[in-house]
Amino acid sequence: MRVVEAVRGDSRESTWPVTDAAGAPLDLACASARLQPHSVTDGSLIASAGTQDGRLIIHGPAGRVSTAMPAAVMAGVLPGRSRFDREVTLPGGLRRTVERALLLVQEDIARD
Repeated sequence: MRVVEAVRGDSRESTWPVTDAAGAPLDLACASARLQPHSVTDGSLIASAGTQDGRLIIHGPAGRVSTAMPAAVMAGVLPGRSRFDREVTLPGGLRRTVERALLLVQEDIARD
């Protein structure tokens, strides 16, 4: 399982591809996406991102999804380990998990 590292309070941006079985970009026009990290310890929700709140942005025919977690959201994420998956829901309701990973959030030293 891939490990994604972040620092509490830092803005977090990334882009990830969604492909079909042959590796070609999947057309995500009219699709939605969500990402929800949950605590490894007790399963509680750490943060949330989705197309409905603007933190995930779909790049339709290109088959990519961008994540934009603002510093204010990341400031509320406690240091430690959590697990998450990235899901895309295609038109018609077909939901597909495109990645599962471990999130390792490190303590920020300089804080507001």
